[in-house]
Amino acid sequence: MSETNKKTFDDLLNIMRTQAKVFLDEMGEFFPYGSVLTNKQTIETLGLYNDEKELTVTEGIDILSNDIIKSIQCGDILIGAIGVDVVISNSKESGLMIKATDDGIKWHERTYTYQMVNGECVWK
Repeated sequence: MSETNKKTFDDLLNIMRTQAKVFLDEMGEFFPYGSVLTNKQTIETLGLYNDEKELTVTEGIDILSNDIIKSIQCGDILIGAIGVDVVISNSKESGLMIKATDDGIKWHERTYTYQMVNGECVWK
């Protein structure tokens, strides 16, 4: 990420973590979702809905990725990110993996581990 987008990128990550916590506290899991920093300096959350068939996680990630890439290319957004509920293979911990891009080509990844305590998400 470029230095000029660092503060807004951190803001985007914080929104992503907040949204994941809401999903986890309410449902105990979540389907991939996205958040974007628009060219108007607003942060918006992206979700998926398909009443024709149940989407797989991979299909959801692909749809969000393609939408983010197209929106970056046409200048509607500056940064796009996707949040995915994961299990970290070496530690078996639950985590929120956030993949983000500001050019639609290189994706940067951060993972935040969490545990559920009495039905509530607690970040580690």
